[in-house]
Amino acid sequence: RFDQKRDFLDFLVIPKNEEKFLLNNINLDNDIEKTSLLSQIIFSLFVSINSKIPIFLIGETGCGKSLSFQLLSKSMMGEKSDSPFFRKYPKLLVNYFKCSAINTSEGIENIFNKASLNQKIMNKRDKSQNNSVLFFDQMNLAAYCPNHPLNEIHYRLDYINNVQENKIAFVGILRKALSPQIMNRGLSVFIPELRDKHIIKTFFRIGESINEKIATKYK
Repeated sequence: RFDQKRDFLDFLVIPKNEEKFLLNNINLDNDIEKTSLLSQIIFSLFVSINSKIPIFLIGETGCGKSLSFQLLSKSMMGEKSDSPFFRKYPKLLVNYFKCSAINTSEGIENIFNKASLNQKIMNKRDKSQNNSVLFFDQMNLAAYCPNHPLNEIHYRLDYINNVQENKIAFVGILRKALSPQIMNRGLSVFIPELRDKHIIKTFFRIGESINEKIATKYK
């Protein structure tokens, strides 16, 4: 007999196993706990970056948005990666952009052009081994600029304006979602607040990295 609930739970085993596999191939410091939330964010980033689908990570400060990207970028070093799994994938050439209330359209245009040029000037072999990524941090700050510089992103993220072989990956970090005109240009991942069990695990991991005996005593 068809059991919808059982079959759905069985299906969820597939992505969860992929998330765990990916996280297990990333080198984590002793004070970082392997939570399910961390594995989900890293998995979303990994798929989006390699598929060159723009992705927006939306959540409050401290939920692991920037940390997840940093961990992934440190692991995706191409042939120099510590993990044999990540050696099969291109090295990430990260272009960082810190948004602020004084951003201009010209500034955003320049960073897009820089990231695009890094991808465009590579030969065919280098393009298969490297992936130019544009990392936009704290995008909400730029939303308050009077000249609306984020409107430049509309044009830049449209698929029709990007030749596939020169296309760059895009990661946006936000506390709150922006207008649909921007959000519709990519994949939006809304990250919930940390649950108590995640916070407790993280606290214990930090304590354990400092003094294992004390962490165990006060667990």
